[in-house]
Amino acid sequence: MTELSFAKQFLTALDAKPVKISSDNVVDAKTYPAQSAYILPRLPNAKRRRTEPATDAQSATTDATAPSGGLTVTLKPMKAGNPTITLPSQAPTTSVYDLKTAYATQAGGLDTSKIKILRSRKPVPDSKSLADVLAEGGGAEGTSEKDLAKEIVVEFSVMLMPGAAAVTSPVSEKDKMDIDSTAPAAPVAQGASGVEVLKAEEFWGDLKGFLMQRIRDEGESEKLVKVFRGAWESSTARP
Repeated sequence: MTELSFAKQFLTALDAKPVKISSDNVVDAKTYPAQSAYILPRLPNAKRRRTEPATDAQSATTDATAPSGGLTVTLKPMKAGNPTITLPSQAPTTSVYDLKTAYATQAGGLDTSKIKILRSRKPVPDSKSLADVLAEGGGAEGTSEKDLAKEIVVEFSVMLMPGAAAVTSPVSEKDKMDIDSTAPAAPVAQGASGVEVLKAEEFWGDLKGFLMQRIRDEGESEKLVKVFRGAWESSTARP
């Protein structure tokens, strides 16, 4: 039985039924026509290709393309005025971020976040290594092989962003203390001080004027001044 014939038979069976069926309708299952269950065919499984392990010949070819000698990296700035730095004997696992750090250190302490490493005028991510760069652009411009010791020279362009000037190290707490200790002392005010000021009538007059401004009552101000002055005189009179 095909799907089409099954659908036709099912629709024909539905046409024989009443349009409206009551909620308490019960049909005996034995009255159904005897027929075998229909099972849908299985979908064909896509065949998976088996990946063969790398042969010894392929491994040998890969090892032959890898640089047996050291890598000499040349970091050439795009603008004149900045130094060109050569880093000899670099491992293939050296990352681009390591190159940025080395250039920033040897160029006078530049900010690494403001340095971009370019390869064929395209920026290279910091996470890539020299082996990745050589694998992507083996014969690209800026790469040359030397016959001596199979050394490979890789040239990168360096672009300095605005604000890549030398980063000044923050002053430590110890240095701040040394600076403060060497600073000249503030000039000391000349004139009377200490007990001599309290003995002068000008001090008590100024105190009375201050209290009058705060409490706005001349009588209370004079009373407080007498209390303060009497307490001070009694404390100084004690042996």
